[in-house]
Amino acid sequence: MHNMIRALCFLCCASLCLAQDGSLSLHALFSDHMVLPRGETVRVKGTARAGDEATLTAAWLKAPVRAIAGPDGAFELPLPSPEGQGPFRFDVASGGKTIAVEDVLVGDVWLASGQSNMEMSVGPSPTGPRGVDDWQRECADAAIPQLRLFTVRRRASVREESDVVGEWSVSSKDSAAAFSATAFFFARDLARRGHGPIGIVASSWGGTVCEAWTRPEGLIDMPEFGPALERVREQATDSVGPAVLRERFFGAVERSSLAEPVAPSGATVTLPHLWSKHGLGAHDGVGVYSRTIEIPADWVGKDLAVHLGPIDDMDLVLWNGQRIGGTFDMGHWADPRHLRVPGTMVHEGSARIVVAVVDAAGEGGIGGSAEACRIQAVDGGLGSVSLAEGWSFAKGPTLRELPRLPDAMQQNPNVPTVLWNGMIAPLAPFPFAGAIWYQGESNRDRAQQYAKLFPAMIRDWRAAFGKEMAFVFVQIAPFGYREDRGQTFALRIAQEQALALPKVGMAVTTDIGDPKDIHPTQKRLVGERLAAEARRIHYGEEGGASLPPRATKAIVAGNEVVLSFERAASWRTSEEGPRHFELAGEDGVFHAAAARIDGARIRLSCPATAKPVSVRYAAAADAMANLWNEHGLPLPPFGLRIDG
Repeated sequence: MHNMIRALCFLCCASLCLAQDGSLSLHALFSDHMVLPRGETVRVKGTARAGDEATLTAAWLKAPVRAIAGPDGAFELPLPSPEGQGPFRFDVASGGKTIAVEDVLVGDVWLASGQSNMEMSVGPSPTGPRGVDDWQRECADAAIPQLRLFTVRRRASVREESDVVGEWSVSSKDSAAAFSATAFFFARDLARRGHGPIGIVASSWGGTVCEAWTRPEGLIDMPEFGPALERVREQATDSVGPAVLRERFFGAVERSSLAEPVAPSGATVTLPHLWSKHGLGAHDGVGVYSRTIEIPADWVGKDLAVHLGPIDDMDLVLWNGQRIGGTFDMGHWADPRHLRVPGTMVHEGSARIVVAVVDAAGEGGIGGSAEACRIQAVDGGLGSVSLAEGWSFAKGPTLRELPRLPDAMQQNPNVPTVLWNGMIAPLAPFPFAGAIWYQGESNRDRAQQYAKLFPAMIRDWRAAFGKEMAFVFVQIAPFGYREDRGQTFALRIAQEQALALPKVGMAVTTDIGDPKDIHPTQKRLVGERLAAEARRIHYGEEGGASLPPRATKAIVAGNEVVLSFERAASWRTSEEGPRHFELAGEDGVFHAAAARIDGARIRLSCPATAKPVSVRYAAAADAMANLWNEHGLPLPPFGLRIDG
């Protein structure tokens, strides 16, 4: 397995990509509205023509910084952050082109990652969760100039990528609505408490497993992942790479779309248009939408923005027979589509838009709302035209009739390392202050493995970023998983074992889940609890107000079991009193125990257990805690042997 790791590492080093035309391009993180980490020297990454000099200038530098683009076009320019908060500007020039990066603040930048509970946005998603509690008010309160947001577009890759797709935005009503709720509330708390400016980079993907976010080096002591890693290595060295296969596939899609497929006579469809609702649920292949629009006179020669709802799964968009963009990777079925038509392609008269939708499995079509489907001039002020109605639709070729897509492994986000490669590696070695993590549901059936895997991932990230950055995670929330037989309880205990690592904290959510919804909507408290631990670990705030209580000892006293705790001088509970305590005897069978508060202690009694030997708390997957310490933090699930 060590030889395989070395081979993968070699491939990672060779994966930087040139700008398509060899001209100057900067890594997506280095763009307008970014936050430069304070007190750090950042490596500004980009590409140019091989052998060209790249020059960085900034008002706070005594002299320009220079570097020569390597054979692959890649360059790095060291940029020490300036004193003060900004806003600042710096410029990078090469080959006669200059990129100005403006409205740059100096502060702390945090990385947020995980699965769907990290991905879940503040506002409603067109095809996903319904938004957080009171999301309208939260968004209305989101105009925070010192808070900057960056979402990494989903990408699974068998090779380490050099860049991501995404852009910085200033926190506002609209940008917050579409941003990770947990990450937003975390960052907002830090900014409001005087730790700003704050940048937060959200890189998450729903339904994904921990090993997908981990480097091969992080999995080296877990041989069970060896066969999958070997397949990743094989795919990464395939002489016909995924980019070539992808272009062959979409070239065929484009040709079939331009063949003027004939829709049923007089039939038109209205967006949204989901195939399962129109007798096409079994069609895995292409569906072609086309319509003509009249170009307003004042739009001629101007860049246009085309907005469509989420498309399941992939798409190719043509304007008067010319490709203007599309989504060529799996995993973006929930993402609205936004494309630009260059002004050089916008002529007087009419234009024909063709949207070729590719469905690989399950649902297909264009979702979202009719209101979201529009075209307008980028400059604004010139009105917009609805794209909801008047589309012709025709069923195109099936997947079997098209060239093969890249191997399923290259599209599957739950393969070891592929999300590290596509969504985290391109961010390294950016000096993040720390990371927040909300994941575990997808590893729920492998708790024993997770107890080793999760700490290994944390150590691996720290090694890759070259610093022992703060790491704060969420213990998964209550939810009524079907046929749960203790897997959820075991996973929560496994998560907690990561606290043995230095500078690691945990946010407990036993009181803010939803037994009927795996995506609970009380994300503000989740983010604020993460922020409280970050303030303790990274910012050095004193006191234990962010640390959850912890059961330390259980003893028999008469016919009761008495529990002692750390970080709980007193308790608060609801009207019905503490719940979810259980006692077991030597037979190992647990029975519900009555609980009462006795100062800082909890006393348990259970007539069904004559000689209790162990106690556990909140063992059910959907157990909603109603016991809080004096700081309002819930008691996490635990299990203890009883002394005496």
